Amino acid sequence: MWVENNCWFAEVQREFRHAHDKVKQTLNVPLKQLLDKGIPGHVAGQVAKGFRVLGNREIVSLAKKDKKFAESLGRFLIFFCQ
Repeated sequence: MWVENNCWFAEVQREFRHAHDKVKQTLNVPLKQLLDKGIPGHVAGQVAKGFRVLGNREIVSLAKKDKKFAESLGRFLIFFCQ
């Protein structure tokens, strides 16, 4: 720990170096735990059946192959990036 410009700082070793690892760990639990975390039932039910976390290259590849996915992804990005 150290003080810099009247602020305290501390270095803490991360458990997860990448967001996708944290997502996998958080969502790879039974349905009840997903619901307890506040995940909506219709989403939790699908996640509990199994899922994959895609990386950037996999998403781009999928978008190139699937026009509907590409369109949905485009709408999603436009909505959340405004």
